[in-house]
Amino acid sequence: MSYTQWLHQQCPETQTWSSVDTFALIQQAKATQPYKRLEILLMIVWIFFFTLLYGFIGQPLLEVSEQGFLWSAEAVCAVLAGAFFCVFLEQKMKRRLIQKKLLELVKQHQVAQKAL
Repeated sequence: MSYTQWLHQQCPETQTWSSVDTFALIQQAKATQPYKRLEILLMIVWIFFFTLLYGFIGQPLLEVSEQGFLWSAEAVCAVLAGAFFCVFLEQKMKRRLIQKKLLELVKQHQVAQKAL
């Protein structure tokens, strides 16, 4: 579901707004998000998730053999699972942050319209 559709469902009065105003509001909500804190938080989650999976596997990350260093299949799976989980979590969190900011901006817009 797009942000426009979500906004129209949450705030029916926005259906009468022009698409330019709605688009500008969505762009403003996307531009003011604290992504750096989110990225740091997700890095910590990824390290925790990887460590947890790695502890369950009990295999070394790199195996030394005659052919050189080899990644263990379990470690590769743990890295990929951790990366997938964090990307999914990041998208969900960004979406919720943008939706929260959109609601705040709509309220500010309504207050400004009443003041006029």
